[in-house]
Amino acid sequence: MIDIAIDANVMLSGRLSVERLTSMNDHTILLIEPDQEDARRIISALSTLENVTVRHSPSLDHLLETKEDGPYLAVIVAMGIDAPDSGRLHTRLMSMSLEAPVIALAPEGREDVKTLARALGAGDVLYKDDTLGPELLRMARLLQSRAKARETANAPKPSDHWVERIIANNADGILIMDHEGHLLFANPAAERIFGISSEELVGHGFGFPVIAGESTEIDIFSKTGSKIVEMRVVEIDWDGRMAFLASLRDITERKRMEMELAKAKEDAESANRAKSDFLAKMSHEIRTPMTGIIGMTELALASGLNPQQREYLEMVRQSANSLLSILNDILDFSKIEAGRLELENKPFDLFRTLELSIKIFKNLSHKKGLRLASRVEGFVPRHLMGDAGRFRQVVNNLLSNAVKFTDQGEVVLSVRLARPEGASREDLPPGSEVTLQCSVRDTGVGIPRDKLGVIFDSFSQIDNTAGRNENGTGLGLSISKQLVQLMGGDLSVQSEEGHGSIFTFTTDFTIAAPLSEPADRSASGQPDSGPLPSLRILLVEDNAVNQIYATEILQQEGHHVTPVTNGRTALSLLAGTDFDLVLMDIQMPDMDGMEVTRQVRDGRAKARNTGIPIIAMTAHAMQGDRERFLEAGMDDYVSKPMEIEEVVAAMNRALKRFDARRATSPTPAEPSAKMEASPGGADVMDPQWFDKMFATRRDFLGRMFEVFVRDEPERLNELKEAVAAGDMRRISFLAHSLKGATATLGAGPARDAAATLDQAAKTGDQKTCERAHRILEHEMTRLLSFMRDHLANAS
Repeated sequence: MIDIAIDANVMLSGRLSVERLTSMNDHTILLIEPDQEDARRIISALSTLENVTVRHSPSLDHLLETKEDGPYLAVIVAMGIDAPDSGRLHTRLMSMSLEAPVIALAPEGREDVKTLARALGAGDVLYKDDTLGPELLRMARLLQSRAKARETANAPKPSDHWVERIIANNADGILIMDHEGHLLFANPAAERIFGISSEELVGHGFGFPVIAGESTEIDIFSKTGSKIVEMRVVEIDWDGRMAFLASLRDITERKRMEMELAKAKEDAESANRAKSDFLAKMSHEIRTPMTGIIGMTELALASGLNPQQREYLEMVRQSANSLLSILNDILDFSKIEAGRLELENKPFDLFRTLELSIKIFKNLSHKKGLRLASRVEGFVPRHLMGDAGRFRQVVNNLLSNAVKFTDQGEVVLSVRLARPEGASREDLPPGSEVTLQCSVRDTGVGIPRDKLGVIFDSFSQIDNTAGRNENGTGLGLSISKQLVQLMGGDLSVQSEEGHGSIFTFTTDFTIAAPLSEPADRSASGQPDSGPLPSLRILLVEDNAVNQIYATEILQQEGHHVTPVTNGRTALSLLAGTDFDLVLMDIQMPDMDGMEVTRQVRDGRAKARNTGIPIIAMTAHAMQGDRERFLEAGMDDYVSKPMEIEEVVAAMNRALKRFDARRATSPTPAEPSAKMEASPGGADVMDPQWFDKMFATRRDFLGRMFEVFVRDEPERLNELKEAVAAGDMRRISFLAHSLKGATATLGAGPARDAAATLDQAAKTGDQKTCERAHRILEHEMTRLLSFMRDHLANAS
């Protein structure tokens, strides 16, 4: 049994009341501490308190002899050990009426003294260690704040228990607990949250971590089921001791609604993706037969025809082109609506772009007897950076409408520099930002005043005259306005019925450096349409009509064409036959064109030439398709319906890239000892590691490459299947294994891509996994290609 020393066994009843004081007030702290050094330290720590006096008494006897009572702000009592007659002194202390919270001080590390102090009724017990001063100061400030509040609370109250009534009727659950987490109080709302009475709650541990000033969400399992509760915690003085007050709010219903909203958003996004996929497939399904119709019509028009036959075929071609125009409108509208339409930012020649637009409508305007003109007002920069295709689409739409709805008079396209106004060529170096204003003015039928407000609405058409038969989707102006807004401008109209219309729009561009001369047209973005030698071309196209058309136009250019209808046959031919180039349809029933290309590039197909130029033939028209084709290893692409000029230009570009790659590869007779001579090598593997291994352990390097090229494609197939199935554990395992293998070979980009996929799989994020997997596939294709080239050159 530990005896409490005479000067330490001062209390300890939690609340000791004194009825009368003559010299003290409730802003005095009573300190009973026999150790003068400790007393000075405590008084110094509390000296920063305003309007607070610390009264020091060395012992309980001394305090009783002074006969000074008072309502104290707090009583701080030092607990000693090995004292005689502790019971007698405790009784004497209890005979006093000190109405103040008692804070006991225990020797450092003496848990037994701390326990005894609590048993005797101390509100709080602190160790006499380095934290004593700050802790006493914090408690004193809290008690001082409480005392000030008490002073201002003397006004008459409706009831002595108004606070209790407020707590009892609070809609939020209120819990009060001590620093050990034992519940001291629970209001009715807390009873409803937990589904049990306050009598059952009080005395039990709360079971959740509480930190003053923190707000968190906790899951509670009550008798009525699981609940999600928002908890806010503050520190309070509760009957003379420091305690925590936790405010609990049941947010189960709110969370349920949030989850429903999140699911609805996810469903909407899924539906939007499904719609985009449908549009891509619809584009293919419509464009594929249209390619055949237009292509075969072109071939027929190039043959000997009588005038009536030519007239009929011209009508077929015009109708097919009109159908393609409608399809393009629908697809553009869907892309804009889904927020998936992105603008390009490439250099272009403004004057050339406007000239091409005027040229399209020259024949039609001439047939109608209209004057079609273009005008540049003042200085207008010629070379710009922006999306020339979308800009031209807006101009073409406005010119098309103007020519369509004008029977006599003129259509004039004008362009001027709107900002900076009055600038000259010298004022606008490359990189300067400018705003152009374009207008299309016609002398046509005009637009009724009551229709001007809806002219830019989707699917809106104005029936100007009873006899007109001008069909369309009603999307052209709506799409044009949204395209212009994407380009930083706006589209407006001025019109009077019977007196023509003026459509005006502005767009923002950046000044570009002058484009290269025609001799370097491929570098400036212009298609290279130079003559080609006779090529051995593998044509992979599942549509019979399109196959006949493509074969015909290629043979007319002097090429030898081998047509096949599916990807597997193409792979078989590439493994045993030499070709110069492949034209590959994207969407085929057994194996799509991108998968065929991947198998050629990564060696699974055992093609005689893994680097053979491959050009996609696509009817797709969705954002991101071009990137997907190139990531799969294709060199270029052409859109259906195919024009022979576009096909020739794409073949020229693909062959030039192939020749450039082959020119930088080391010849078999003189294998390079430096990685820089291997195409793309310096950025797929660590050059220092490779050069060292090549110089000192060339045979071992070759064996490692052979094993990697033999085994890793199969692992990539497994990884692809795991990503498609969303098997996160399998993805992580395979990516981690691949990370180790690529790290051993000094293949930094592939290693980093595998590490990213591994981490994404561990988080369980399917979308991130899919993006990371595409990057990894790209890096592995490059790495495998480099290794195969090295092995081929070394053999």
